[in-house]
Amino acid sequence: MSKQTITTAVFVLATSLFGCKETTAAGTGPGPQTANVVVCAPGSFMNGNECIPIKPECPAGTTDRDGQCVAVPQVAVEEPVTPPVAVAEEDGKGYEEILDPRRQVREPRARALLVTEVQALEALFAAVPKDASDRPQLIRRLAEGYVELAAAAARDGRAAKDAETVAKSERLAVAARSAAIKYYSMLVMQYPKFCRSAQASGKSSGCNDETLYYLGVEYVRSKELDKARKTFLQVIRDWPQSDFAGHTYFQFGEMFRLEAAMDPTKWALAEQSFREATKYEGKIRNPAYERLADVYEAQGKAAEAKAARAKAKGPAVATP
Repeated sequence: MSKQTITTAVFVLATSLFGCKETTAAGTGPGPQTANVVVCAPGSFMNGNECIPIKPECPAGTTDRDGQCVAVPQVAVEEPVTPPVAVAEEDGKGYEEILDPRRQVREPRARALLVTEVQALEALFAAVPKDASDRPQLIRRLAEGYVELAAAAARDGRAAKDAETVAKSERLAVAARSAAIKYYSMLVMQYPKFCRSAQASGKSSGCNDETLYYLGVEYVRSKELDKARKTFLQVIRDWPQSDFAGHTYFQFGEMFRLEAAMDPTKWALAEQSFREATKYEGKIRNPAYERLADVYEAQGKAAEAKAARAKAKGPAVATP
């Protein structure tokens, strides 16, 4: 894509649009793409065919009134001191940073910046023909932009003091996850052999095993576990040598482990999944042994649990 095309698309977004409207994007070259697409202007967020308004946040000491930030009268009120509440992750052992090590998920940028960014990417995507060489890269960028936006909304919701802001942040997070799922799925279906880059050694990186794994992660976060299972199974089936294979088995184990509380027959499946995860080198190995020990203990297998915990303290390399 030429720099002129990119500049034009962003300029149209920033200067020509007001509110949500339908526009026609025509591609160039053989087989031009012509379709009605919904593009949201700054101040709104696209989810499918719907533009969701994003209420601007007013500075401290002001509040939104009919679209304007007005000063809040200062009233001296002595607030009671409330001790902080410690929120522990489930079982006290959370492995989110290992299962999804991306920094933009742990430390997302400001939400307003991300909204503007995904709007520009959406406008650019609407103008790109289907046969453009950089279209799959743009799809991947859109998916990850929405992942970061969902993380930012979730963070803002946790920090909010009022129920309305919490609810709005949650709606935005749900919509952003849905958009991320849409673009991850599009990339896998339309460009099954996509890789972000090819290294000098001949090994490519950022291929669709990674895309599928993160698609499964988003399904888990959206509590669509059946879809998550099918997606993770595709990683194992189509990419058995993937660097994400161990993580994928761990994800299977987590789902079976949580379901075993209601269905004890799932303990055996959880055990099998975590055992498979221990066969892979890297940061996933020791957590897999910890979880395997948890599963053994839940089944009354004390000796096996003790042995698994001992191995969890070892080096992160696979056993023969």
